[in-house]
Amino acid sequence: MELRIDTLACGYRRRPVIRNLTVAPLAQGKVVALLGPNAAGKSTLLKGLAGLLPATGSARLGETDLIGLAPRARAKLLGFMPQVIPDGVELTVFESLIASLQAIGAVNGAQAADRAAAALSRIDILPLAMRKLSDLSGGQKQLVSFAQAIAGNPALLCLDEPTSALDPRHQLSVMARARQLAAEGALVIIVLHDLALAARWADEILVLKDGALYAQGAPAAVIDSRMLAEVYSVDGHAERNAAGHLTVHLNGAVL
Repeated sequence: MELRIDTLACGYRRRPVIRNLTVAPLAQGKVVALLGPNAAGKSTLLKGLAGLLPATGSARLGETDLIGLAPRARAKLLGFMPQVIPDGVELTVFESLIASLQAIGAVNGAQAADRAAAALSRIDILPLAMRKLSDLSGGQKQLVSFAQAIAGNPALLCLDEPTSALDPRHQLSVMARARQLAAEGALVIIVLHDLALAARWADEILVLKDGALYAQGAPAAVIDSRMLAEVYSVDGHAERNAAGHLTVHLNGAVL
């Protein structure tokens, strides 16, 4: 099953952001990093796929077009992790996962509890289960949001900056979990600002600039000095390190 995005447009009522976006098919079992500078349309694209912003065009996951799909039906196929969990939520972590599962009608009460516990265990945050969301740090909330997104075992997982509030250890842990989910068959699309994480962990890169597709392909083919200059206005390059991993070196801003 593939995700095929064709002439997709989405944005806000008075400010369209993504216009006529078409990308080559994205296969399940892959980690796709969505890159681009601030305001390039990365979060807007994920929100459009998730049904959180109005969208037109086509985004077909297998035979199902996500655009216009009923919210509950879409949520069974697509797990979405926002940048932040809203403040003031007095549910416990465990209750929040059960609520997210019940909202999509994925399982009944007993099964929801089992699946919620499994998701928390998978992200290594089961000890947080009885803590209130309002008492957690930003990084802990981010890990809970990740657990909420994967609890329903979606075929398509959209993660919006899942590592932005995390320390290096937890950044690597989240990326390793994303790779594991892809190995189990999910298509994982991750918005990242950290080019080093994208280069190290992604199978494929999508680069957006001004709401349009700038480049698509393997990390080594996409992350180069020209892209860094034209998209990010920085002087830099990518190269393989001694372990064979692609690394990104930034020297300074292009004035």
